[in-house]
Amino acid sequence: MKKLYDVVVVGAGPCGAMAARIAAESGLDVAMLERKTDISFIRRCCTGCLGLKDDFMDDIQQFDDKTKRLLFPRHGFSVKYDGPYKNVYGFHLASPLGARVKLGSVTENKKRGNDGRVAVMVDKGLFIKGIVDEGLAAGVKAYFNTNVIDVWNEPEGVVVADSKGNHYKGKFVIAADGVNSRLVRKLGLNQGRRWLGTYKDRAWDMAGVEFDEMEALIFCMGWECSVSLAPHVQEGLYHVAVASYDWKLDLEEGIQKFLQSKAFAPWFKNARVGGHNTSCVSNIYSSMPNAFINNILIAGDATWMQECAILGALLMGWKAGHSVSLAVKQNQINKEGVSDYVNFYTKDLIGRYGMGGGSGIDFSDYFSPEDMEYMAAIVDNPLRSTLDFYTIYRTISKTYLDLFPRIQDERPDIMEKLFNIRNVHPEVGLQKRRSNGFLSVS
Repeated sequence: MKKLYDVVVVGAGPCGAMAARIAAESGLDVAMLERKTDISFIRRCCTGCLGLKDDFMDDIQQFDDKTKRLLFPRHGFSVKYDGPYKNVYGFHLASPLGARVKLGSVTENKKRGNDGRVAVMVDKGLFIKGIVDEGLAAGVKAYFNTNVIDVWNEPEGVVVADSKGNHYKGKFVIAADGVNSRLVRKLGLNQGRRWLGTYKDRAWDMAGVEFDEMEALIFCMGWECSVSLAPHVQEGLYHVAVASYDWKLDLEEGIQKFLQSKAFAPWFKNARVGGHNTSCVSNIYSSMPNAFINNILIAGDATWMQECAILGALLMGWKAGHSVSLAVKQNQINKEGVSDYVNFYTKDLIGRYGMGGGSGIDFSDYFSPEDMEYMAAIVDNPLRSTLDFYTIYRTISKTYLDLFPRIQDERPDIMEKLFNIRNVHPEVGLQKRRSNGFLSVS
């Protein structure tokens, strides 16, 4: 008979590693299955950005430089990280011609030191490895180089199977295997979600990049592919990423157009690829309506529209680990036993942030580069400093709502386009995305 674990955690990313660590520290018998051999080696695109000082998932995260810990004060836990990090002092939106809408002035915020930062960039691989190592020290039984392919229920528990024919049985299973979760597909849980398209991403670490206010996360608007720029934890490197929902687009060609453009070529005149390159392809769905089925808890990126990000993954893993621990200690091996997690997901997450999906609208379909330059230039910078995307959306929306009278007076043609976009049904843009993507199979 196979060993019966209290919980089998699938995935050793931020969410799975945290869930496994918490469960083991609570005295549970924990198995953690991870596809990668070296958890510290990151292949999937990620800047390693930890947003700070904004209310996110009912907490306001802080990073303590003295103790080297990421703090979740309202939830009462922290995560050790003593690797390299770099402060981020703002979030900027850049038009194709170079004007920027600045949510935070890097120059002014830097004068305040750590008090002026809105985020820290970390080495994600080292960050995750630290959590995994703490879990191993607490007794987690880790199975690396393990590719999970199936899951089913038996009377004694939930069984997870890997590609080598091994079976792992747990009273509970926590599926934290990422945005393209194999377990979610095997359980048929994507069938109740809206497919939003196929997203592909490539990123390069570049040396020799130079421009003003580099210590900001920058989204560059109006390009055929979306372009994002971010500080890198390694001195002398800069993170450059390009992405698209159109699988036919050549991302290499897309980034070259950006790098050679009149507005941005001066930033990259001495640039060269100087570090680690990453990529990913993801099928994006709307969020799951609930995150529990037959003693399987779904957590982290496996549940949300695209990404719950590192902070969200940590919180969900912490909550799932504690909820399973309580259920096992009380011998309540059912949905009621993990009601803390179920309620947290449906009320605190979905109830607060919604199911997601967006409109799929591509602004370059409606506005010329000159239009976007005008709209960026008329904003009275800087706006509120933040790196919380919900706060960014609300701040940008209010800013342009207040600017509508001026836009109507100076550029009625742009105002007409803004009203036309408002009348576009969300499915129009989403259908375009879907037609340029491909659905995954079980």
